[in-house]
Amino acid sequence: MNLLAQSKNLYLQQHKDNPIFWQPWGEKALLEAREKDKPIFLSIGYSSCHWCHVMARESFSDKKIAEILNENFVCIKVDREERVDLDTLYMQACYVLNGYGGWPLNLFLTPEKKPFLAFTYLPKENLLDRVGFKELVKRISILWKRERKMLEETALELENVLKQQYLPVKNEFTGQELELALTQLKEDIDWEFGGLGKAPKFFLVPSWLFLSSIRDREEFGSIVKKTLRHMARGGVFDQIGGGFFRYSVDREWKLPHFEKILYDQALNLLLFLRGYKLFGEDIFLRTIEKTLNFCFQKMQAPNNGFFSSLSAESEGKEGKYYLWRAEELEKTLSKSEFSYLKEISKIEDKGNFKEEASGSYTGENIIFLSPEKVGSIDLNKLDKIFAKLLLKREEKVLPEIDRKILCDYNSLFLFALCEYYQLFPQEKIKTAIKNLFFFLKDTFYIQDELYHSFIEGEIGSKGTAYDYTYFLMALSRVYWLFKEEFVLDLILRLLDKFWELFADEDIYLSSKGSQDLFLRPKQYFDNTLISPLSALVYTLLFLYRLKGKDAYLHKVKDILQFSARNFTQYPANYSFVFFALREWDFLEPFWKTS
Repeated sequence: MNLLAQSKNLYLQQHKDNPIFWQPWGEKALLEAREKDKPIFLSIGYSSCHWCHVMARESFSDKKIAEILNENFVCIKVDREERVDLDTLYMQACYVLNGYGGWPLNLFLTPEKKPFLAFTYLPKENLLDRVGFKELVKRISILWKRERKMLEETALELENVLKQQYLPVKNEFTGQELELALTQLKEDIDWEFGGLGKAPKFFLVPSWLFLSSIRDREEFGSIVKKTLRHMARGGVFDQIGGGFFRYSVDREWKLPHFEKILYDQALNLLLFLRGYKLFGEDIFLRTIEKTLNFCFQKMQAPNNGFFSSLSAESEGKEGKYYLWRAEELEKTLSKSEFSYLKEISKIEDKGNFKEEASGSYTGENIIFLSPEKVGSIDLNKLDKIFAKLLLKREEKVLPEIDRKILCDYNSLFLFALCEYYQLFPQEKIKTAIKNLFFFLKDTFYIQDELYHSFIEGEIGSKGTAYDYTYFLMALSRVYWLFKEEFVLDLILRLLDKFWELFADEDIYLSSKGSQDLFLRPKQYFDNTLISPLSALVYTLLFLYRLKGKDAYLHKVKDILQFSARNFTQYPANYSFVFFALREWDFLEPFWKTS
């Protein structure tokens, strides 16, 4: 047993019995690296990540690998959801070195915490031309002793590249940023199946919220509708129990990667609420209601907060809880029900689900609604079938829930609840908004500062820019709905604290008091999440609309001109900024004629 046994964090607990002498990130481990002059092996993941579990079983449980690591490195484990700033910095380093990223994120660092090698999942043994983790660990331990200077030079070069990327660059506005953003997004749209890119396919909700706001162009309305239809019918949405999985492995949204994360539920609720408001389709409302029900039934804590995620795995296998063999479905349903479902979901004896790694059929089936059968689908009939399957599924072992409660994820969910209430003003949702608001305020807002995590009654690390800007954004909707002056007062106090902790000539992800990273990271772009910069713009535009003070508008312009890197060259990376502008009735960017 290693030092992770002392932590309440689920992801760290999952590695406490590894033979590797893992330590949590902190001064003790970092001091050991400096004093013993040892390089650091840093591994970053999260509890619901399938490939994190695979690498743990294959490599981190291997005693021979552990011997090499323990002898030559200081080994540190980090939950990416707990240390968002650290994960962001080292993920950016991984992208610079490799051009891609993902989790588990593994890095070798100098004793000064500077990375010289980064990689994601590796198999234990060499595979064709790909080096395995076992061989890589041996090579790096030898290389550090023989070619240390070369590795340190690599780390220094990487640090300089990151510093260069973080340098503020003034954007010269042309007035064409919105049009350029649309052009850039159009180039990446999958016009056949919806979404952006081909496969794997992530939701990228900020981009779709922006496109949904372009109401005067049929091509964008049409592709937003198509995208939402494919998402709502696909296997990437849990048709039986509700809620969205992490992403689609295939282009058609059929084959999911199975973890369920709270922020995906919140963001997709926002998107489908927008879709229902625009198009009024029953399947969009069904998706909204089933997602909300899932969150309240499976993710809500007794204290009114919401847990961070459900694992992709149960009983050591990805997707086991959600997949069905044909004979299992046949035994559970009546003959006519099984026949109907078989046609709608293309149920096969060989299975319709392919394993992500090999692409081979597994003999199991994922439930989706076939696009070819859309016209003949009776959603009421189907949901009666799904109710039977849900009861049967409840007999299985539920994927493990990460009971860590995060300020930023919960703030996004509060934002989504407010949007739902605006469209469907139900008393139970009003109560949920009130309960979640007071939980967040009373739990995370301590002595004029926000904190990030809450695990089993204990507060964790201090908040990042995500926590502040997401909570501010949620509070803006709470105030807009209920006009409580103490909420507005809280917004203004939090905004002042944000400027104090995270902003000088630029906007940072970690606060000024953070000293355990070799650089203060920044996160400019919207991707699967809304960037702190974009969320901040949303709140400032809200305050301008509320108070009419030009100072808020000038602040937005300053942020976009001096803090939003390459805003005028790659405006599609700031999709939520354009959504916010249109949400607060700036039909054209306000700087266009200024």
